[in-house]
Amino acid sequence: LFFEEPEEEQLFYLMTGESKDTFRKGMLVNARFSRISTPRHRMQGTAFPRIDVRLDNGVLGRIFIEDVSDLLPEHQDPVEAQEWLEKYVHRDMVIPCRIKEINYRVFIATLTSKGSDLKDKQRWEIREDIHDEYLSLSGPTEEEKALLEKDKKRGKQRRRFKIRRVNHPLFKPVSREQAEEFLRKNDSERVIFRPSSKGTDRLTCTWRLKDQFFHFDIVEKNKPDAMSLGKVLVVDGQKYEDLDEIIARYVDRVEDNMLALTEHDKFFEIEEGGSTVQDWLTDLKQHNPRTIPYCFYHSKKLHMAMEVGFIPGTRRVMKEFVKVTPRGFRYRHKDHRSVRALINYFKKHASRPPPEVQRKIQTARANNAAGGSHRQAVKREADRTTRGSSSSSRGVKSESSSRQQRGGGGDRGRTTRYQPGMQVRAFFAQDGQWYPAKIIGQGRQPGTFAVEYQGFPGEYHDLREQDLT
Repeated sequence: LFFEEPEEEQLFYLMTGESKDTFRKGMLVNARFSRISTPRHRMQGTAFPRIDVRLDNGVLGRIFIEDVSDLLPEHQDPVEAQEWLEKYVHRDMVIPCRIKEINYRVFIATLTSKGSDLKDKQRWEIREDIHDEYLSLSGPTEEEKALLEKDKKRGKQRRRFKIRRVNHPLFKPVSREQAEEFLRKNDSERVIFRPSSKGTDRLTCTWRLKDQFFHFDIVEKNKPDAMSLGKVLVVDGQKYEDLDEIIARYVDRVEDNMLALTEHDKFFEIEEGGSTVQDWLTDLKQHNPRTIPYCFYHSKKLHMAMEVGFIPGTRRVMKEFVKVTPRGFRYRHKDHRSVRALINYFKKHASRPPPEVQRKIQTARANNAAGGSHRQAVKREADRTTRGSSSSSRGVKSESSSRQQRGGGGDRGRTTRYQPGMQVRAFFAQDGQWYPAKIIGQGRQPGTFAVEYQGFPGEYHDLREQDLT
């Protein structure tokens, strides 16, 4: 028998009790801080300091200054590097590291404790001693990344809802995106019922109208169990017995009303790259300033709804929602049975402020009006003005008439064409719009008029002459 002297690597593993599977380049290890040493270079003198550590298996380790941390500033002076390291480490500190190199001859490992190296598995944790023709070291290709991302999305979609036991040919256990894709590929299908991501006490209906997709919730009542379909189904507060009834009495009627509005000559189809609603209405307003141009279009903010855009008196486009229901159209909290009834109501009330603005006017009234005494004073002044103008043959003129002849009460030497009782359009500062109004008399402040907006009797607002037209 001949004795064969072991190589340095074999001797290292024999002495430490480790192996290539437990201690190799790229592995994560814990190192205990020993000291900060500053080696001396024969030619350059004092070099930059390093950290000396000891591993759990007794092997010594070294962390050079450039491998300590990603947050290490660029030191040009070894003294500054020494001071920084003294603040960074302390006695018996355990430092997580990754093995960069192993010197098997002197039993010393070169380590790195930078956070970027600790996280970089692709670079460090591939076995160089194992060769596999099917192993790619370059990572996934762009096509493989796309497939992985698609599988990840599918996994998220599967976790959004639970599989339901619904015995209906139009029910499919799919997500919103999958339902739209199915309807897009199958022209003969227009409705799909699917599980809801909000819980097992409701379903979601997805239906297609031309190129538009609509989604609405169906609340289930009287459920035999959590996964079965409820015996009573509720949509927008209306009760239905089954899914077929929802299609016949809800989806079909809403679709008919939607088609009736989209086929009207006042419907505006929004196309990518085409003109916008604002541009189209502004152009109509410039050609005929005396009219109120308007159009209907699909709403992007509210499902199963339209929006009506119009320019009542200024160049600003106003927008209001029109909800499409099985009974017709709901606009300004009122139901309208047909498109003609909707448009007639809109034309009659377009110049009047919507309910939301009316509430703002009422709020402004509380801030501007000084109470009943002021309203009575304005009314008395208006009465005196009327009596003074009617009795001019007797040479009697009221004080308010004299003020108006001198220029509106506060501006001497000026004449004004606005008189009490005149119908005007007045500016409302709360929303920046103009509304029909009536001049009652002189305001509380010099040079202002007390104005009553149409539809709000007894509510007076002080406006300047430039706020009237």
